[in-house]
Amino acid sequence: MWVQKYRPETLDDYRGASNQKKELTKWLNNWETGDKPVLLHGQAGTGKTSLVEALAHDHGMELVETNASDVRTKSALKEELKEATRQASFFGGDKLILIDEVDGMSGRDRGGVAELKEIVSKSRFPVIMTANDAYTQKIRPLRNISKTVKLDSVHTNSINAHLKWILDEERID
Repeated sequence: MWVQKYRPETLDDYRGASNQKKELTKWLNNWETGDKPVLLHGQAGTGKTSLVEALAHDHGMELVETNASDVRTKSALKEELKEATRQASFFGGDKLILIDEVDGMSGRDRGGVAELKEIVSKSRFPVIMTANDAYTQKIRPLRNISKTVKLDSVHTNSINAHLKWILDEERID
């Protein structure tokens, strides 16, 4: 599928968000001195996950990715994330932890956000969480411990240029 084939692999491939790319790169380069997770937020479709994947690629880091909205209970969250935030990379290098869609966590399991806050606060590795809306009440505890970075909507001119480039690559008029 073209969505995967033309997904940006590097920060240079990722179009737009120049300031956010610089901000995330600076954060990652200085992560050990700040030790704060990032809450990357913006509308659906702005490329939050792709940006984090490109960031990990450019820094030669293993990306450990989970979707918080898929994790339904406090115990499942603990089981899935706790070890990832404490154990060395499977490949022996550095790793970056991505927790997607934290604002989509179920409200049914009351300890989920508190557990996530505890886990990311104690992580031995940099953590980026994504959300469509960083200002929902339920994720306020995560926002309070995080550096927030906002991704704006992608400009239609950028989308148009990228689609034209894809058509050229595919040799389609």
